Amino acid sequence: MGAEEFGPWEPLTVAVAVELFQSATFRWWLAGGHALEAHFDRSWRSHEDTDIGITRSDAPHLRDVLDGWDIVLAADGALTPWDGRPLDKGYGHVGNLW
Repeated sequence: MGAEEFGPWEPLTVAVAVELFQSATFRWWLAGGHALEAHFDRSWRSHEDTDIGITRSDAPHLRDVLDGWDIVLAADGALTPWDGRPLDKGYGHVGNLW
């Protein structure tokens, strides 16, 4: 399944992502380009998305924060609907959830 099959999407701003994850009962952090900009207190280019990091063991708790969202596994150039199962055995090739 490709990204185009999910239709158009708009990336969250950092402020909206922070507000969304405030109710999380697990550890999460700003990652990617926005995290680098926050660390260095400067911007050097625009970003197409906002990356949030979590541990694999906390992934099943995403459903509590992102209730009603379509969450997919992004691996090997394909997107696969994720049923919320832990990302341990059998999911070693998965590096991202979208």
